[in-house]
Amino acid sequence: MLASSAKIVQGYTPETDPRRVLLFNPPVYDTRFPWSHWQQPVTLLKLATLLRSSGCDVRLIDALYRRPDEKLTRRRIEVLTRGEVSINYWRFGQLRFELNTQLNGWQREGWQPDEVYLEGFTTFWWRGINEAISLVGEKFPDARIILCSAYPSLATEHAVIHSGADIIVVGAIEGLSGLPLDLSLYPTCPLFSYLSIATGTGSSGDLVNEFLAKANTKNEQERVRQFAFADHDVIHKYPEQFRTLLKAIIDRKLRISLYALGNIYPHDLVDDPELASLLFRAGFKQLVFADDRDMPLTEEAREEQLESYHYAIEHCVNAGYRWRTEALVGSVCIGRPDEQLEDIAAFITKVAHVTGSIIVVPYQPSPNECASDLPLEHQNGKLFPFAEYNGKSYRTYQDLLGLAAVLNAKYRSHTFDFLGDGLIPHLVRSSIVSKSWDPRNTPGIQNDRPVIAGWFNKEGKWVRS
Repeated sequence: MLASSAKIVQGYTPETDPRRVLLFNPPVYDTRFPWSHWQQPVTLLKLATLLRSSGCDVRLIDALYRRPDEKLTRRRIEVLTRGEVSINYWRFGQLRFELNTQLNGWQREGWQPDEVYLEGFTTFWWRGINEAISLVGEKFPDARIILCSAYPSLATEHAVIHSGADIIVVGAIEGLSGLPLDLSLYPTCPLFSYLSIATGTGSSGDLVNEFLAKANTKNEQERVRQFAFADHDVIHKYPEQFRTLLKAIIDRKLRISLYALGNIYPHDLVDDPELASLLFRAGFKQLVFADDRDMPLTEEAREEQLESYHYAIEHCVNAGYRWRTEALVGSVCIGRPDEQLEDIAAFITKVAHVTGSIIVVPYQPSPNECASDLPLEHQNGKLFPFAEYNGKSYRTYQDLLGLAAVLNAKYRSHTFDFLGDGLIPHLVRSSIVSKSWDPRNTPGIQNDRPVIAGWFNKEGKWVRS
């Protein structure tokens, strides 16, 4: 079908007549894929629950799936340039011939889908979607292809022209709110699962039952031991359901691991001082706090955020969390228009001082924020499209990422506190300011002589690098 004949549908309602349906989570084209472990096609897995309950024959291809002992495959596609910096551009996921082999197998057995759903998780991953639709179109030309999620909703015109889908879904698919994720379509049970409270209209009991079905099953091969909530601002939006589930975990003494991946704010723990203890006892192994992208770029807002972090971390440490480890992670968003990098660098350093660990999250703009002539794949937040607008280079933003890496440096299993009150932090700060760490700036040393670097080995001998 020609892309120009694609139909745009607002609030799409899936047909539930018994039929054959393929769910396809496409490969990812990106410069980096740091959260690949937590990538799961939530919309498709909810859709599987809905369609299978109506008697549909549903199959899944997740190009990002890998077994526990496997690494995610990546292949370099090209090299991008930002100023004087070269950046590798990768394709992540199962190779094209592997996906093709799976489709060929179904074709040989006589199974072909009536409909194919694809989830476009974000706009700048559109090339993987185009590849997946092209593969499906070659094997099953009569199948109706439906594209949903963020890409068609935020870049509708681009999706109509470039995706190859027959139906472009703008907004959420109707009827999926509150449905559990169907993990049975995978060859082996995934290591983790998202939990979705969704609109909050479902009962707390339904959420607990969904969780117990995954975490407390007697079949060890089907048991899930790691969970994260898919809902943004989960504590504020769904306080009753969230706490009910945590109390159920505690009461049943379930040995599972929960992770907060940017959907808990530090002020949540300030507003409810007992919440930190509840999170710890329920099995939250890591709290990656939500970043500050929705806050104004003012000193007052940053000071307020630091104060919230201070009390939140204090509550967490009192609850049993180990400070200055990966258990507690502050987050700062960088790359927003009109930001001053000097202020952001200072804020990152202060957050790392309070929380102990830091994640710097690139700001992801929507297409209407970017210049109209900027290709969609270059609107990737990791490429910092507003760098020049802010009077900085891409390399400068790379240096800011490097600062975060230094602040996360470990000393005896804990991160080093560069703003600490001890003698060593004081000496380090003095060394940085005076540049006394650089032999070329030390009096008495000839600046034109080469610097010899190395280390002492286990036998105490100096080894030149």
